[in-house]
Amino acid sequence: TPTISRKKHIIKPITCHYGSGKPAVAIIGSLHGDEPVGKKIIDALSTLKIIKGTLTTIIAHPYALCRKKRFIEEDLNRSFPGNLKGKLEEKIAYNIMKEVKKTNYLIDIHSSTTDIQDAIIIKHQNKKIRKMLDIMKPRRAILMPKGIGDGSLINFFPQALSLEYGRHNSRRTYCRSLNDIKRMLRFFRMIKCKRLEKKKYKSNYYRVYDIEKKPKGFIMKRSLRNFKLVKRGELLGVIKNKEVFSQEDFYPVLFGPKSYPDIMGFKAKRLKRMI
Repeated sequence: TPTISRKKHIIKPITCHYGSGKPAVAIIGSLHGDEPVGKKIIDALSTLKIIKGTLTTIIAHPYALCRKKRFIEEDLNRSFPGNLKGKLEEKIAYNIMKEVKKTNYLIDIHSSTTDIQDAIIIKHQNKKIRKMLDIMKPRRAILMPKGIGDGSLINFFPQALSLEYGRHNSRRTYCRSLNDIKRMLRFFRMIKCKRLEKKKYKSNYYRVYDIEKKPKGFIMKRSLRNFKLVKRGELLGVIKNKEVFSQEDFYPVLFGPKSYPDIMGFKAKRLKRMI
């Protein structure tokens, strides 16, 4: 069996282009191999007729996807902008960057093991990001500042966002993510489809400011919920029967017992508005 380094095909994401001209929209799915919802959405998008502009779809990490593993050597979404002479995921990241360099708008699809729903993560604030948020109108928009998640794909594109709409293999995650992508394509007149139901709620905005490290052996409190305010002194979990308490007030983002190996999740503050 050839070694990973010799299998040149595994560093190539599966890329398809539909239509031509502007706007150029890229949809990226399955940056993590344990998130098959991205591929399923891209399969659905392949059936659409593009009547204006260019739609590029990318199944980012098919090698990890078919093995149902988050990554092979390192997290692909911490490997950008990539390196053709680096580790496996760095090579994949390099090839993805080549595919999307002329993109006007980029959407990166994710799913989670946590209770997070209908959230969009951004790394930049500008008018085009504001337009995307207004079109998709998520329940929650989260700004990841410089210094946190800087190796992610969306860090390298001013008009990019990540969808975190729910759990792995959830029908709800699939439907909500696909509908909001269609909502944006319809707004740009790239597709014809029935008008989607108007969202009646207002988006809530958050700014991540730090991570919460996960000590070895830590067991998280089951009742802890994302976006529900954690108060200073509140119980977070236990280590060998020793209770661990929060040192400050914060809103948890992507907190979960299996979300990350070395951190509990991200700590955020609530904002009145994003931009």
